[in-house]
Amino acid sequence: MSKLVVYKEGVPVGEYPLTKERVRIGRKAGCDLHLNHPTVSSEHAMIVNIRNDSFLEDLNSTNGTRVNQKTVKKCVLQDGDQLRIGKYLLQYVFEPVFRNTTGSTPTVQQIDPLTGEVMVGDSEDYEAQEGVQTQLLTTLAEQPAARQRAPGGEGGAMPLAGLQILAGPGSGKELVLEKTMITLGKPGQQTAVITRRPQGYFLSHVDGTEFPLVNGNPIGSYAHMLNDHDIIELADTRMEFYLK
Repeated sequence: MSKLVVYKEGVPVGEYPLTKERVRIGRKAGCDLHLNHPTVSSEHAMIVNIRNDSFLEDLNSTNGTRVNQKTVKKCVLQDGDQLRIGKYLLQYVFEPVFRNTTGSTPTVQQIDPLTGEVMVGDSEDYEAQEGVQTQLLTTLAEQPAARQRAPGGEGGAMPLAGLQILAGPGSGKELVLEKTMITLGKPGQQTAVITRRPQGYFLSHVDGTEFPLVNGNPIGSYAHMLNDHDIIELADTRMEFYLK
């Protein structure tokens, strides 16, 4: 499992394994990761863990939260990222989650070919998925080289993308995905996030009993890579994803 290595004034003072879905960081004694210093807000920041992804969010702290010396409000954490919270430095160490299941059917562990995430299931599950994964890989191989790296942009830079609201609240409006992470949906009902990565844009389920739909199909528990003109449905809203 991933973890945070905690330093104070350059001296390592401990490690915190990211075993919970939501980890609150702050000066208040009730926080999951308690950092007792006046430069740290009572509830300073939160890390949300979804499978092998970790998302950092600043909770309107007084002194802000920095990642690799840049002040952030929300971001996706990458292996080796350094988080500055008050007098503390927290280094994020990425360690993929491997889960074991019991039963007569053998467990299979594979890497998602698009996202690099670890997938766990039984052998029958993967026999059914093998053809789909092969088709996805073939589709990527047939695309132009620039598209395989990450669509468009000068110097290999990731282009901006947007969402066109087709039906539901805000119908007709457009949302430009300028941030690294965008939260969609209704808290407590159904929420998801779109994250911008070097490989492209990915949609991940966060909360709710039902998974978001892409082109009419539920995305499941793993991050789903979005393609130009994909149709997303969640929380009574239908929208189109497009690349600018």
